[in-house]
Amino acid sequence: MSGKIPSIKAESVTYQEMVGEGIEIGLRRGAQQALQEAILLSGHERFGKPNEEVVNAIHSVTDVDRLRRMLVRLLHVSSWQELLSEAQPSRPRISFGDPPPGTLH
Repeated sequence: MSGKIPSIKAESVTYQEMVGEGIEIGLRRGAQQALQEAILLSGHERFGKPNEEVVNAIHSVTDVDRLRRMLVRLLHVSSWQELLSEAQPSRPRISFGDPPPGTLH
């Protein structure tokens, strides 16, 4: 025996899950912040300096997929207002599968 006592924390499944969850949250927050800053920086170059309302609106968006869509949309809109007006979350589409043959959809 090497005289070393194994760490209870290191061997605990619950502890490992908590660490993994913490890492996931950190990565998600890092991606969120990076996308928010990319939108603000790119938008500043394209539309001019954002006012406080615009900055707060962009920082209030926390969904990473939505931020990615906003970053791409930034290339196709002509103002901060236009970017933000369409940044509202869309309602989920409900799909009931393919329509029966011969019906309009």
